[in-house]
Parts: sequence; structure tokens; C-alpha cells
Amino acid sequence: MRVHVDAERPNPRKLQPAVDALKKGQVIVYPTDTGYAFGCAMSSPKGIAAIRKLKGLDERSHKPLTMIVAGLTDVGRFGVLGNTHFRLVRRLLPGPYTLVLAATSEVPKSMHNRHHEVGLRVPDHLVCRMLIGELGEPLLTGSVTPGEDATPELEDAEELENRYAREVAVTVDVGPQWPDPSTVLRMIGDDIEVLREGKGTTVRERRGGAAAAAGANRARRQHGPAARPAGRRLLAHLHRPAVQHRPDPAAGAAADRA
Repeated sequence: MRVHVDAERPNPRKLQPAVDALKKGQVIVYPTDTGYAFGCAMSSPKGIAAIRKLKGLDERSHKPLTMIVAGLTDVGRFGVLGNTHFRLVRRLLPGPYTLVLAATSEVPKSMHNRHHEVGLRVPDHLVCRMLIGELGEPLLTGSVTPGEDATPELEDAEELENRYAREVAVTVDVGPQWPDPSTVLRMIGDDIEVLREGKGTTVRERRGGAAAAAGANRARRQHGPAARPAGRRLLAHLHRPAVQHRPDPAAGAAADRA
């Protein structure tokens, strides 16, 4: 089943089939600020297992699963976020960032990686917020992109519905979207590791002001995610605690393009 929703002015009634499917423990496809994604209710073991299968991740994987939460309060509820990083995170969210944090006891163990970590996102997308609000709990999420090394292609909801007809109950269609992965930051202790440089705001864009950021966004819409400024550095590099780069392809796939 596919439901059409206005991304700028989503109607709760049109989202109801997706909410009903989530409450039954089923998997949906829905839009985020980084492209289309699989989603299920955090409380559904059946849904979590289904998304693990879709993403090819077993419970021994080093990659943490990622959940979509409503805001900073929920980030602190499900992940251990020290005061050192809180001010930075408050500037980044909502937005295209995935925070890899130590999981609290409120996170289902089936979502942990082997290091007891979890990914947390607060997307800047009205449909995401409305889904969480109507469902009343976070969403487990994982991008529909086949893999980190896959060539980005324009994602069409009708095509996704046909491709995953057996696995997905409802597809929320807001029109074609370019997949553009989130920036993944691992925040454990006082340090920040940049596991993947993605769509998140760059220093170059911030220095250039609104016009530069708007120009970069136009380029992404026209040409896809590859059209990013060369030589960019992450906003996280401005943060005082040590920021470590880990050029590990497997680590860079953490949170699976969430």
C-alpha cells in the first residue's frame, strides 16, 4: 500500500495507514531528511528483526541500529550524552546527523551493537515528527540504500513499493528524493569520532552564510549528493574536545546511512 503525503504540510489522516502498520509491528518505508528509510516501532521485536534482515545485520554486528526520536530530551533518555557535548548537539539538531552513544537501559537489547551503543537521530522533517507523535514512541530506522558503496540514485516511492512488496506494509510517498547520508558522530566519554562525513552542515557553508548554504542545497537537489563543496570540514571540528577521524570503511557505514 502506498499513501501520498505533502512533505511540507502532512495530514495526520493520510499517515494513519502507516501508523496502524507500525502499531502492528510491521515495517514501513517513509521519508527523512536524508532520503527514504525503512521504519518500525522501537517496541516491536518482529519489526526490529525484519529491518535487521533487510539491512543484512545480525546481532553480533559492530554497526549500531538507529532510532528516530522526537528531540533532545529523548536523546538523553535513550543515549548517554555528557554535558561536554550537549551544547554542540543542541546546535546540530534537528538535522542530518546520527549520534552514536552508549545505550541506556531503555533501549531494547536487540538494538544494541556488540559495544552496547545505539544511533540516535532527530531529523528535520515534518513527516518524521508526525509519525513519531502519532505512534507515541521512537522509530527504528535504516535507509533503503543497498549499501555504503552503492551509487546514489534518485529514490522513487512507487519503485520502492514494488521492490519491497513482501517486506513492507505501507510506503509513504512524498515524491522522488536523493539519498544523502547523515553525518555520523560517535560521542563516547569526552571525545568525538567522525565515523562518516555526510549531509551535515560544513564549516565552509557556515562561513559563507545563508547564500552559500542555499547554493549548496540547490546543487544537491539538481545533481545529487555528490555535489558537495570540495575540501569541506565538519562543524564538529570546531568543538573543543578531541575529534578523531577513523578512516575505516566499515565504521563509516555505522548507522547504515540512517
